[in-house]
Amino acid sequence: MAASLTKCQSRGFICLRRVSRLFSAHLNQKNNINSEASDRKTTHFGFETVTEEEKEEKVYEVFKNVAEKYDLMNDAMSVGVHRLWKDHFIRRMAPPPGTKLLDVAGGTGDIAFRFLNYVKSRDVNSPPDVFPDSSSSSESSDENGLPSNNQRSHDCHVTVCDINQSIVYDEYSFQVIPVLGQVLAADWSSYQYLVESIRQFPNQETFKKLIQCSGFKAVTYENLTFGVVAIHSGFKL
Repeated sequence: MAASLTKCQSRGFICLRRVSRLFSAHLNQKNNINSEASDRKTTHFGFETVTEEEKEEKVYEVFKNVAEKYDLMNDAMSVGVHRLWKDHFIRRMAPPPGTKLLDVAGGTGDIAFRFLNYVKSRDVNSPPDVFPDSSSSSESSDENGLPSNNQRSHDCHVTVCDINQSIVYDEYSFQVIPVLGQVLAADWSSYQYLVESIRQFPNQETFKKLIQCSGFKAVTYENLTFGVVAIHSGFKL
């Protein structure tokens, strides 16, 4: 609009009517955009509110950025304790031979590889089935878009989530984790998103109720490291 007005003035005549029409068209276009945006479903990306389509793209970019240093950062952020959490997780699951596992959002496959080793060590004649679906490497699907027949064709459908309720960890995550991301992976923003997204995740009791509302029975959870991480368990037949 400013460019149009300047151009008109340089020609020596007043074009307020034209500017008015342009401004009205701009407002109409803005209102249409806002109306369309209001019809879209929104969600959170860290502390930012975005549409679901935008979040899918943003999350993919984050995991693409962190993939190369994923394991190194896990070790640094948890001082290696995440390995103990995952070992305990598999021991608690105690999958028998022949179990089929769908590992959702599994990072670089820590849970999946532990599962394979656990089952193989107990029955060398019956190889286990594992179907990794890692959101950090898959372009075609994520844990929000799995078809229902996949979910029902496996014995265990596992999602591993960090859930923190500790004030000490809250301070640590905001003050230290983005700094580690910058120093070790040259990426502050992805790890700032990580700690923000953890704050948006429901607490243990709320998450338990969400699992129950999805049709799972006998839902329980176990806190690890004073609730920094929790393992939720449920059954659906």
